[in-house]
This record gives sequence, structure tokens and C-alpha cells, in this order.
Amino acid sequence: MQAGQGWIYEDVEQDAVAVSAGYRWQAGPWTQVGVELSGGRLDETTDGGWRYPKATYKAVGANARMNFGESPWFMMVRGGYFDAEQDIPGGGDFSTDGGYAGLAVGVDLNRHFNITLGYTGFVYADEYYDSDCDDDYTYDCDFNRADTVTLGVEARF
Repeated sequence: MQAGQGWIYEDVEQDAVAVSAGYRWQAGPWTQVGVELSGGRLDETTDGGWRYPKATYKAVGANARMNFGESPWFMMVRGGYFDAEQDIPGGGDFSTDGGYAGLAVGVDLNRHFNITLGYTGFVYADEYYDSDCDDDYTYDCDFNRADTVTLGVEARF
């Protein structure tokens, strides 16, 4: 479980929560690699009199955890595919998909629990003027990103 802040729109903070589940395999004395499923949301907010809608996402990807030797401190990297949706004020929906990558640092509290501080960046393409990002007119396609910074708690068994 993670909670923190997210940014879809420049300089507009939205409360963010996410949950992940997965499995990691031992890949060396201090390294584990695994798969993950996750989902989350960035809550609706207002800024400067403008309303910014809630966004929800789901993702599938891979991760790797590397311990710093015998220390309880570790780092994690993650990446994969995501799908997101937003209800636009005044009607309409916006949905998109793309890739994500993240980096976190954490500490093991004991064998079954840890705390992490992480950053995840989501990159996606927008289609403009009813064009498809896959057609020959790529100038109608713009790449954007959203970011989250979260504090997380992991339970392992």
C-alpha cells in the first residue's frame, strides 16, 4: 500500500494512493526479481479556481529489489504497462495507456515488513484532432507524463 502525491497537470498536486501485489524470485544473494499487478488513483482537486478530476489506473509490470549487502536498506526499480481513465468535468471521459518506470529506496523493519519512499513516472501519448497516434501523421500525437511520489508499506510472506 502506498500513499503520497501525484502530478498529472503541471504544478497541480493530487493526493495519490496505490496498491500492488506480486511475486519475487531470489536472483542472487542480495537481489530479487519479480512481477507485479497494481492499481491506484489520484484524487480530484481544485487549484486556482479550476477543478481537476480524479484519475484511476491499473498496471502490470516487473520489478527488481537489490539489498545493500547485509544491510536492511535496499532499492527497487520497476517498470511496465499501465491503463488510465479520467472523468472530464462537463462530460466526457479521457482514457490512455502507456509505460511506467519507478525507483524506490526502503528499509526492512523485519522479515515480513518494510517501508519505501518511491517515485514513479508514467508516459503516455495523446491523440489530437481526432487523429490516431499510429497513423502517418505523427505530428498530431503528443507525449505527456504523470508522476507520483509515495510512501509505502510492504507485507511479505
